[in-house]
Amino acid sequence: MIFPSPTGRLLRSVLAAVPLLLALSLAASAKAAQHARTESYSALQGQISSRQVKAATVVPKTHTANVKLRTGVKYRVTYPASTDLAASLRAQGAHVRVKKAPTAGSHIRLRYVVLAVVAALAIAGGVAYLVRRRRPVGPGP
Repeated sequence: MIFPSPTGRLLRSVLAAVPLLLALSLAASAKAAQHARTESYSALQGQISSRQVKAATVVPKTHTANVKLRTGVKYRVTYPASTDLAASLRAQGAHVRVKKAPTAGSHIRLRYVVLAVVAALAIAGGVAYLVRRRRPVGPGP
């Protein structure tokens, strides 16, 4: 039986660890992307009056707005149900998008699909490596 060189073994072990590290980094970035900064409605009113709001997505069903300022800062605001936030933002010249209620159906984020594909490839690569490693070395045809 021919034993592989130490550098070959090292290379194979490093290549086997790369998909695992990639899957872990994708999972960590997905978790970090979920949190949004929140601010008060009175702070939003001050920013609207000083024309600092660049864009906003208003969700009437939950009475929330995702706001982006001209400085690039993004945050979420919960506003009272009695106010028409979209109209006041449009009056100040901000780009406003009103989000309608989502329709019923499946909503799977792309990053989770990518994570599942990477995990499946890592498992398939590991299985192929183990199967190939267990085959007996015999004389060729």
